[in-house]
This record gives sequence, structure tokens and C-alpha cells, in this order.
Amino acid sequence: MNQIMSSLFIATDLLKHSAEIARCYKDPFYFATNYCHTQKTESDKELIALYPQWAYLGDTLYDIRDARGDHLWDKSRQMLLTWTFAVYELHQLLFTEGYHAFNLSRKAQLVDDGGANSTPYSIHGRIRFIWERLPKWLKSPMTFAQLKITNDEPGMDGLIIGESANTNAGRSGSYVDVFADEMASVPQGELVHASLSGCTYRTRHYVSTPKSGDNLFTRLRKDEASGFKIHTLMWDLRPDRNQKWYKRKAASMLPWQRAQELDINYEGAQEDRIYPHYHEANIKVKDEDLPSNQHILHHIGGKDWGFSQQGVLLEAIVDLKGDLWVIAETAAKHVHIEQRNGQGQLDDNCWIRKAQQADLGLLVAGHESPDKINKFVENNIRCQPRRWDFEQGIMEVSKLLDGAESNRLYIHESCTTLLNQLPLHIWQRNAFGELTTNPVKRHDHAPDALRYLVEAYHLVEDAWVYPLKPLEKP
Repeated sequence: MNQIMSSLFIATDLLKHSAEIARCYKDPFYFATNYCHTQKTESDKELIALYPQWAYLGDTLYDIRDARGDHLWDKSRQMLLTWTFAVYELHQLLFTEGYHAFNLSRKAQLVDDGGANSTPYSIHGRIRFIWERLPKWLKSPMTFAQLKITNDEPGMDGLIIGESANTNAGRSGSYVDVFADEMASVPQGELVHASLSGCTYRTRHYVSTPKSGDNLFTRLRKDEASGFKIHTLMWDLRPDRNQKWYKRKAASMLPWQRAQELDINYEGAQEDRIYPHYHEANIKVKDEDLPSNQHILHHIGGKDWGFSQQGVLLEAIVDLKGDLWVIAETAAKHVHIEQRNGQGQLDDNCWIRKAQQADLGLLVAGHESPDKINKFVENNIRCQPRRWDFEQGIMEVSKLLDGAESNRLYIHESCTTLLNQLPLHIWQRNAFGELTTNPVKRHDHAPDALRYLVEAYHLVEDAWVYPLKPLEKP
């Protein structure tokens, strides 16, 4: 009797909501904006929110629904595109008999991170997140297994399969739609692409932000004969973002990150150089270009200790306009042999003499050697360890180099180590050929000293320095 009553209740509930069900079936954007929940976007206060009623999302969802053939989506970050594909696939699974889809990403965990316990950090987890929050009358019974979702409603035969990017991806079945996320980051992209070519009889979607290096996604994006229709979702399509938001976001990013995550700039995203805006002709100066003594406000330095005491000391002046002029450098290779210790290295006394001769108002040095900094302090040299992390230092130097600030950086032609190493200072690449946020540890002593010098520049410009006292040993 209980089973009969339950069936009657469900039937009555479906009849009551039949008009709403029909409207959801007809219009996936109506279904999304009225019944599909996502994790919060940047402007929301709640942890969970309904899918936004933004025009570009409606256009995107309809484009996915109507798509046939091959489609490539390049985008800024956080454009809700993966959520949109999750909404679309769930809609099809609920309302279309025999719907089969295939999802792929560079790692299996990004497709499904737990089956029945999956989270919104994966594609299938987002589908489950949305499905769980639908009203009962709109749900079909579904099973969420690892890398497999099925619609258990009799006669529906709905199925979504997921895999990691591999050279046999999708070969085990035939699918209506293929959704491949982060395609610029998949290893052996060309072989994965070839494998996916035979697994769909309707639509293939490749999605990614621009990535550095030679990859499939970039090749298809630039090849007009590829047959892929291009869709571009730039950050400013979101109504909750404006130039103020962009400037705030960009200020915390390195140049290649800004190109990749905001600007959809393929050339900038492939820039290996840590300072892509560095051009020697724009910043190299001669004696006659330097400000006169009466226009000098501060005299500061930056010290990188280097390996086995083979470091670099940079000297600079700040003029009354606030421009920074690197006027001299001392690198180990420049010091005469008689000034070295028994192993041919520069000892601490040599660096102390150089700093005393420069008569620096403030010297910022690498924090790796507190004993050495203490020796400078004991010899009445105002020396402080660097406080900025690597990324902050890079961003502040970049601002002076690319003219983003009103003040500028200039380097005297005698500072050959610095001038030579700046264009050679590059980012490491990972096993997939993608840029990382770690520098290659080569040609970096002078650029490191420059970061410390720019930190000193900000300290004296702000009329504040750290208390001058010996450092405690770590």
C-alpha cells in the first residue's frame, strides 16, 4: 500500500508541475536560471547560488545546444563555462532519451573526484551538485559511479562517461557530445585529438584558457583550416566585472598570467621571459644622462649573496622625481684576484668594503644569510633582509620597466651583468611544456639583486625602514 501511495503522490506532483517541467524541457536557460545551483561567483555572498541570469551565459547555453561539428572555446578564467556544460549535460540527461556524452580533462580526478561523493571541483561533481539541489518533481533517479553517470529512469538510457586525457580516449563508445576541458594542457594532445575524432557522431567541444608552448589547442585556434568554430569568452562579458576589477586582478598577476587568465593573449601567454617588457634601449643610460648631485634624494643598494659567495651588489640613486637609477654594480667576476680569499672567492670583508665605499643609505639583501647581514650592520651599514616574496618583487620591478607607474627605472651602461642577465631571466616549464611561477636558477644573481634594490627603493620612498638591529639566527 505504501508503494502505491508513493507512486500516486509522485504522479500527482508531476501533474501539478507539468507546465513547469515542459518549460524546463523547452528552454535550458530557463531550467538553469530557475533550478540549477552553482558555487558562489565573485559577487555573490551565499556559498550556493542559482545559475546567473547573464545574457552571455544564455547565448552560450543555446550555442552548445544547437552546436554541430567541432567547436573550440577560448576564454578568460572563471567564465562559468564548465558549469554551463554541466547544466547542459544534466538537462540532456533528464529530458533526452538515449543521450550519451563523454567528458575529458588532463587528469581523471578533474573529471570525477569521487563518484557518489564527487565535489564541484570536478566536472561530474558539478553535475551531481546541480542534480542534488533540483526539486523532487524535476529529478530523475541517477547513479553517480566513478567516471560514470546514468539516468535510471526506465526507457531513458542516459549515460555520461569520463576519462583522463590519454591516447585511447573515447574509443570504447560512441557519443552525442564530447566535452574536453583544459585541452591546451593535455599531454600528447595531437594523439588525444585523433582518438576523440572517432567517438562522436554530433559535436566535439574543446575548452581552455591560452597556454604557453606548442600545444594542440593553440594550433587549432590559429589554423583556419582546422574546421573548428571559434567561440571567445572574454572577462568583460560578465556584468559583475569592469575596468576597476580588471586592474585589481591584474595587479596581483605576473605578465604571462595576465595574458593567459584575463586577456586571452596567446603571444603573451607564451612569453618565457620574466620581464617581457624589458628593452635595453629604453633603459640603458650613459654618464651624461644621470641626474646631477643636487637632484639626488636617496642612495640605496641591493645585494644578492649568490652561490659560494659569488653574488652581485647593485648601487642606485633616487632622484627628486622618484626615478630609480642603477649606477654601479659589483659582481664577483669584476673583482681582482688579490681582493679574494684563499679559494678565489669574495669574502665578507670584500663586500663590506664595497658597501662602505658606496655610502648607501639603505641596503636590502637576500634573507638567506642572516650572519652576513649582521656583519654589515656591525660595520655601520644600514642593511635589511628582503621581506617581499618573489612574485611581489617581480611585479614591482615590472611596473618600473613597463612604465605602468609614473616613475621609471634606468640602468647605467657599466652595469653589464644586470643588462645581460635581465633578458635571460626566464620561467621554468613543467613536463607538459607549460610555464610555471618558478624561475630558472640561472642568470639570476643580478636580477635578484635588482628585486632587493627595488624593495629598498619603496622603503625609502615611503620614508620608513625596518628597525636597524642584528638578526636572530634561524
